[in-house]
Amino acid sequence: MKKQYKVELTVVIDDANRQSLIDAARRCLQPEGAITINDDKGKTRTPPAECIETVDDALMELIYDHPTFEEAGVEVRGLSCTEEENATECNERVLSGDAELTSVPVDENAEQIAPDDDELDRYDTGVYLCRWPNGEFSVVTADSKRDAIIALDEWAGAHPSQVHPIDSFMADFCLNDEGEIELTQLSEAAGEVVWDTCYPALHDLLASDAVTDMAGELKPGGKERVRNAVEYERTRLWENQPVDEPATERGRQIAKHMGTSAVVADYYVELAAKRILESDNGEDGKPN
Repeated sequence: MKKQYKVELTVVIDDANRQSLIDAARRCLQPEGAITINDDKGKTRTPPAECIETVDDALMELIYDHPTFEEAGVEVRGLSCTEEENATECNERVLSGDAELTSVPVDENAEQIAPDDDELDRYDTGVYLCRWPNGEFSVVTADSKRDAIIALDEWAGAHPSQVHPIDSFMADFCLNDEGEIELTQLSEAAGEVVWDTCYPALHDLLASDAVTDMAGELKPGGKERVRNAVEYERTRLWENQPVDEPATERGRQIAKHMGTSAVVADYYVELAAKRILESDNGEDGKPN
């Protein structure tokens, strides 16, 4: 039985290494191992090495043609890469201290692909991290992504693309003098997951030498740069939020009325239908 996995990878390329990366990808593009493209007439053609002109092209070729995949029996069925100018926009603007950080443009006409039931109902790790559009995040234990989304609906409607399975989560809390529970710290592993998943731009900035010196002290203007990056993280996902559509008209009514996600609306429709069916059946009856 074959299973399909989706891997999301973020890479950082130094400007000085861009051409060498492109040259390396061109060397890999040989006739016997080149990427094939299906044209509109159903024929297959092989692009020349000169077609690799940008970092985007180079990365896709190097990943697609990586010998380890073939050795391990892994079939690469699809690849995509952010346009070169957009891929560097986030880091360049954050590291430069630009006070007007904006989200990378998203094609509003792009098709939104709804997750299939296998993805929603598959048991991953039992722990899920949800990165909300307003910059906050939540962690929930659940048997599947669908169950995690249903549980998170106590706070807000989460889209499946915002919910990520994580291997583990450990956090330490304390009780303050006002009788409130406060987060003391996250474990090293949990902290890395949260930073990488929720706040990549801010993480890159704090890990660079743009805001602190060798002693760990803030450089002039460092605090302002951090503040700008924090504001960027709070707003970068607000526009062009992913949307999905409930499967039934009743589900669409529930989603609109409750302001919840399609996954939760469909769950309530299915639950209501099950209860109606059980009430009609009686203990040993048959459906009407």
